[in-house]
Amino acid sequence: MRRKTVAIWSGVIFFIVIGIGVGYKMYDKDTANYDKWSSKWGITIPKPAELVVVYESEPSFHGDGEGYFVLNYNEEQLAKVQDQALWQPINEESRHSLEGEVLQFTQSIIPVTQKEIAKYGKLYKNYPTEYGAGDYYYYKKKEDGSYCIVILNVDKQRLYLMEWIQ
Repeated sequence: MRRKTVAIWSGVIFFIVIGIGVGYKMYDKDTANYDKWSSKWGITIPKPAELVVVYESEPSFHGDGEGYFVLNYNEEQLAKVQDQALWQPINEESRHSLEGEVLQFTQSIIPVTQKEIAKYGKLYKNYPTEYGAGDYYYYKKKEDGSYCIVILNVDKQRLYLMEWIQ
């Protein structure tokens, strides 16, 4: 009888621990970002070795805001990212228009107060968007003015994701 009670309690504790782990995973903010990017922009981004949230505005009632993310991959992960059909190559022609879009993004998300301007400027200097010939990009703009810029730097094994949501 005592063994049976111990076995039952052990089983209950095991399922509670598993339930907590599954619940934590379900509310993992990074996972929510990947799901959001998939549904909002139609891109599937595999989980990276490292995700750096350089800038993300506070959530608003309407869901608008902006964010700048840097995702670092290892070689195996990079192959999965690079193997998607959405990528456009960066060449001399596309680089000029891409530079304009990136500049527009970086200038448009700078907040109003001087303190916030200095803070954001420092963040962007620490994580500049680096790309060149041989790299890839994806750009999508919606009717409401929302847009997403994704740049894949192959040499650095890094993906830059900028989103502006109206």
